[in-house]
Amino acid sequence: MTLLGQQAIRQKLENLPDWSSAGHSIKRTIAFDTFRQGIDFVCIFADLIESWDHHPDLEIRDNEVTVYCASRTEKGITQNDFATARRIDDVIASTLLFEEQD
Repeated sequence: MTLLGQQAIRQKLENLPDWSSAGHSIKRTIAFDTFRQGIDFVCIFADLIESWDHHPDLEIRDNEVTVYCASRTEKGITQNDFATARRIDDVIASTLLFEEQD
């Protein structure tokens, strides 16, 4: 898979408003009402993404979970990372476990 340039990354991020560029990855942070809700989300999410051929990195801080997408073999951001981000958005939208905080 080919690495994307900064202009292509910025353009693709316009279609993913909850995501931003973070060095050699794209990221999204989800805030939960409680730490436990964040952990529950990670457990459900881990079961779903296990079958994917592209695993994001996850960071848990208090009641927030940050998801990072990057292509390790390419050492940067590829089209596959944006496809994964869209899948993640679909999972978040369909998860009844939590309501995102504004």
